[in-house]
Amino acid sequence: MLCRLFYISKMSPGLGNSDFEAILAKARLNNRALNITGLLVIKGDFFAQTLEGEPEKVLALYDKIKLDDRHGGVIRILFEENVESRIFPKWEMGFRDINESGANLEEIDFSDERYVKYPDELNRVFRRFVEDELHV
Repeated sequence: MLCRLFYISKMSPGLGNSDFEAILAKARLNNRALNITGLLVIKGDFFAQTLEGEPEKVLALYDKIKLDDRHGGVIRILFEENVESRIFPKWEMGFRDINESGANLEEIDFSDERYVKYPDELNRVFRRFVEDELHV
């Protein structure tokens, strides 16, 4: 059994592309060693991320993430679920910057409480990135 965890957080002020590159490089290296997959999405000053893998490894990683000072606001788990398979089996850590993607994703607002009330909407948003990748 695998675990999938989705969370949203507000990023610390002043983070930029070089910070995101450093986050991704380290995440990909660490996640490969832990057999964790997922996707990090940024829009505005919010992070949204999903992590997939063995439950104890995913939860331990999430505990480390909560201590990272690049998160300047509340880190909120939207949902955690046991799953049979991964959404992101080939992505140690995928990345999408909605601010720069040019994709038709203007409707996505991670500060919107609907993702807290209806986390399946976030699940659909993340699945869309995988589908888009497959059709490129």
